[in-house]
Amino acid sequence: MKREFFLLSVLILVFSIGEVSALQGADFAIYNGKGTWEPSKTAFKKFLEWKGLTWEEVSAWDINNRDLRPLYKGIFMPGGWAYDYKKAIKTSGNNNIRNLISSGGVYIGMSAGAYYACDNVVWDGGNYPYYLNLFHGSCIGPINEIASWPNYVMTTMDMNLQHEANVYEPAQRGILYYGEPYFVANAGQEMQTFATWIVPSNSSAHNKPGIIGFNYGQGRVLLVGPHPEIDEDDSRDGTSFADELSDGNDGSDWPFLWTSVDWLMKGAITIPPGATLMQCADGIDNDLDGFIDYPADVGCSSTNDNDETNVVSPSELFFDGFEAGNLNNWILTGIDTNWYASSSDNYAGTGHAEAQPMNTNEPASSMEKTISTIGHSNVELSYSRKLVGLDIADEFKAKWFDGSAWNVLEQVGDGSANDANYVYRTFTLPTSAGNNANFRIRFECTAGAVSEFCKVDDVRIVGN
Repeated sequence: MKREFFLLSVLILVFSIGEVSALQGADFAIYNGKGTWEPSKTAFKKFLEWKGLTWEEVSAWDINNRDLRPLYKGIFMPGGWAYDYKKAIKTSGNNNIRNLISSGGVYIGMSAGAYYACDNVVWDGGNYPYYLNLFHGSCIGPINEIASWPNYVMTTMDMNLQHEANVYEPAQRGILYYGEPYFVANAGQEMQTFATWIVPSNSSAHNKPGIIGFNYGQGRVLLVGPHPEIDEDDSRDGTSFADELSDGNDGSDWPFLWTSVDWLMKGAITIPPGATLMQCADGIDNDLDGFIDYPADVGCSSTNDNDETNVVSPSELFFDGFEAGNLNNWILTGIDTNWYASSSDNYAGTGHAEAQPMNTNEPASSMEKTISTIGHSNVELSYSRKLVGLDIADEFKAKWFDGSAWNVLEQVGDGSANDANYVYRTFTLPTSAGNNANFRIRFECTAGAVSEFCKVDDVRIVGN
């Protein structure tokens, strides 16, 4: 009996060593566990090879038991069935994925891989919690007005040409839809929109983000609702799925993936093979030649119209030093008391904005302002603030709105703050802040005691 136990132990040890040593490392790990969709995996492998990047398949066991950081620059979670991912990948595996990204790696979630990254999945009206906790918000699908599940179809998306990764993109792109979601971010969750759905018959999904990206620690995340990895009318993707469909005039979606991977890996946005630089009537330097683009034709063109305008130095779009003695040009909300203008303890001049909410229900008070940035890029926000007596139950937040979601620039969080002097803050905002009629800023103060204050002065916004 001892001999049999010894032999069994040796076999288990050999098997374990074999499983542990199987991984060699590559640019990307591609998840191959239960529920993954073979065409998505195959097509993405072919794309990576076209991009000149290496890949290696990993199992749920690998993710659950291995530190991925020494082995990979990123991980790809393919299309398939997200619930199977949820069952197979344990808490340790989710931690390993998060550690990879937060230490400078990247996550690409395609369809099911995007659903898996959301805190809350809304599928066919039901709500289901997920635990990877990359995107604090909801993935809501399927969008039956595009195609009811399990049907698939080519659809058209609006590309956000203001995003730096979309510099070579057309205004619209035909792409494969197969049961994917739109994204709704929770308060405080960064969400950079790459593309939006066009669904006029569904007001909930119409113009909502279908491809998003955001920073996560030192790394980045790309959540892709549709399937740009599938090259419908080209055999180079290694799969025959949807070959009866056509990509249309915009051709393959691989150029979009090319520049998106550049953005994810924080490298220069390089030109995909066969792509052309675009000029668009949007006041943005789309073709990266140092001049603002104003082509004579409507929309975007790859033709140089020789009518570009020199980029000027930053100009001031908004400034408030609160010298007027009121906050009439701000939208104020408060549970008990609003922000107000004060003339004592100023950073500069004769006034500042101040909140003494005496309430710990967040946000207890806020002041908000809409400032159009149309015709401007490289938007920067600066202000000086002084936080007095804030403890763990209190909060101060500075935010900006990109047209679809609020993005937190600064917050106290679980800490405390008690500034002896005003603290100057300045932020260079993402490209989506530029040329944006719906750009907004907001300051929030939550504090319970009579001795606790939030003070803000010299709020300034500039842009090229």
